[in-house]
Amino acid sequence: RTNPPKGRIDVALNVQVLVVFSEPVDKSSVTAGSFALVRDGNPVSGRVQLSDDGLSAQFISDSPLQPLTTYVLLIGAGIRDLDGDALADAPTVSFTTEAGIGSIVVTTATTAPTSADLDDDGYQVTIDDMPVQSIGVNGTLRIPEIAGGPHLVTLSGVSGNCTLADASRRADVTPGSTTTIRFDVACTQRPKLAGMMAFVSERDGNSEIYAGNADGSGVVRLTNNLAADIDPAWSPDGTRIAFASDRTGSWDIYIMNADGSNVVRLTDTGLNESPVWSPDGGSIAFSSLRGGQFGIYVMSAHDNGSMPKRIGYDRGWNAHPTWSPDGSKIVFVSDWRGFDFAYDLYVMNADGSNIEPLILGPFFAPDQTYYFQPAFSPDGGKIATVVCKWAFDNCYPQSSVAVANADGSALTTIVQSAGYSSPTWSADGNVIAFSTRQCRECVGSIRYVRVDGSASGVIFSEAHSPSWRP
Repeated sequence: RTNPPKGRIDVALNVQVLVVFSEPVDKSSVTAGSFALVRDGNPVSGRVQLSDDGLSAQFISDSPLQPLTTYVLLIGAGIRDLDGDALADAPTVSFTTEAGIGSIVVTTATTAPTSADLDDDGYQVTIDDMPVQSIGVNGTLRIPEIAGGPHLVTLSGVSGNCTLADASRRADVTPGSTTTIRFDVACTQRPKLAGMMAFVSERDGNSEIYAGNADGSGVVRLTNNLAADIDPAWSPDGTRIAFASDRTGSWDIYIMNADGSNVVRLTDTGLNESPVWSPDGGSIAFSSLRGGQFGIYVMSAHDNGSMPKRIGYDRGWNAHPTWSPDGSKIVFVSDWRGFDFAYDLYVMNADGSNIEPLILGPFFAPDQTYYFQPAFSPDGGKIATVVCKWAFDNCYPQSSVAVANADGSALTTIVQSAGYSSPTWSADGNVIAFSTRQCRECVGSIRYVRVDGSASGVIFSEAHSPSWRP
C-alpha cells in the first residue's frame, strides 16, 4: 500500500510519501531508479530512506510539495525481496496536493489634515466571498487559514471626504507564509454642517437617544433607562422630541423637551413607532399595529386625552409616515399592492383621503425593489427614501438612499448604505444625513451626503436613526 493512496486529490503539502511492502525488501534494490517521485515528467529532488525492518520506504523531498500539483510515485520492478524475487507488480500512483494554508494581514494607513477629519468609524474588509470584517482607520486585521493561491481583498466603507487609489487588491498566498496587503487612504477636511441632530446609539449598553451638533461635537445623552428608546423626531420649533420606547413593556410614543426633561407618554394601545410631527407642531403621525393590521394614525401632540385616528388604508402594513412641509399631504409606505410582497410609497391628503401611488417598484424578482422611510425636503420639492431588495430583514445587507421629485418622478440614487437608513434633511435642504450598518448587531455610523452626491462623510460613529433639527 502507499501513502498517499492512488487518486487522492487533497494531499497535504507536508505528507509523508511512503510505500509499505508485504515482506522485507533488499535495501540495495531501493534506489532512485526504482523508487521516485515525479512532477510534470521530471524527478523531484529528494532521497529514499528504507526502514530498518525493510518493510517500508519513504521518499523525502528536498523541498515542500507544491500546492494544487499532481505528482506520480513510481515504484519499479527492480525492487526485490530478500530472496531476490522482484515485485510482482510495479504500480504507478498519482495524487494531487491541496491548496495549502497561509494567512493574509490587511493594514490600513489613513491620513488627514487633522485627526477629526479621519474616517473614524473604520472600514470593512472582504476577501473573495468571505464574510465582511471590520478594520480601524489605522488598523491591522489578520485572516488566518487562507487557502494558497490568488485572492481578492477589497476595502469598503470609505467616506466621501477620503480617497482610496485601489479599493481591490490581489493577494497571492503562499502556503505556510503570510501575505500583507496595505491600503492607503487620504482624507480631506470635512465641510462644516450646521444645526443639531438627535440619534440613537447603543454605546452605553442599550438603545438610548442622544443629541449633538451636526459637525459631530457636543454629544449629550437625553434618555437614561433600561428600556430601548428609538425613532427620535424633532418638533418643528426644535423644542421637543417625539420618540418610541418600550419602557412600560409595550412600544408607545412619547414626547420630551429637547434636553430630555418632561417625558410624556401619548399612546397606551398597540405597537407604536416612527412618530413624525405635523408642520404646525399640533399633531403627530405614527404607525401602529392594532387589530392585526399595521396602520397610519394621527393624534394630538398636546396630551389632551383625544384618541388617535386611523387614516389611509385599513388593511396590510402601512408605516413610515412623513408630512409635507405645507401640512396638506402625508407620504407613507404600504404593501397594499401585494400584502407582504410589495412595499411602495403612497401619498394621501392629511385627513387620509385621496390615496394615490407615488413610487412603485418592479413587482417580480429579480428586479423587485422596495421603498421605505420617505422624508420630505424642507421646501417640499423633493422626497428622500431608502431603496432596497431585502424587505424581510430591514434592508440588510445593502440599501441605498435615493431622492425623487415630490411627485415621485426622477428617482435618483445618491449614496449606498445598509439597513434602514432613516434619511433626514438639513434645514437648508442641501445635505441628507443617514445611518448605515451591515447587520442588526453591527456597530454602524451616521453619515452625511450632499443631495447632488458630490461629497459624503461620517458625522457620528456608533449611532443610527438620525433626525435633523429643523
